[in-house]
This record gives sequence, C-alpha cells and structure tokens, in this order.
Amino acid sequence: MALQFEEILSPLPKGGLEGEIKVRIRVQVHEDPDDGGFYAVTPDVPGCASRGVTMEEAVENFKEAIKFFLIENDGH
Repeated sequence: MALQFEEILSPLPKGGLEGEIKVRIRVQVHEDPDDGGFYAVTPDVPGCASRGVTMEEAVENFKEAIKFFLIENDGH
C-alpha cells in the first residue's frame, strides 16, 4: 500500500498525546471509453471509486467517496 501518514502530536499536561494524523491516499483517474466520462480509483482502498463528467469532477467526487467510505462505514 502507498498510504502515507503524517503525525502531528503534542503531549497533554496529564499524560497522553493530542493532535492529528494526516493520511495521503493515491488516486488514479482514467477516462471511460464507453461513455467519455472519467472514473477515479485508489489501490489503497479497494472498492472505493467515483465517477465524473470531467477529471476534476471525478476527483472531487472521489474526495466525498473516500470520506464516506472511511468515516461513515468505519472503513468496512
């Protein structure tokens, strides 16, 4: 997998850590030869994909799809 994590964590006064972990997900956008639109997929999260009329729309839709896939479905 090519998932990349960036941790930005700081110690809490009473112990533990607080902060954020940023995740980078590789995306591939391909033209659909059947309808001329575009689809976006990632090898990092099998089953997560999106479509769009333009490449830009496919990427924007992918951002929403990955949020739903990882947050709403708990990644299952």
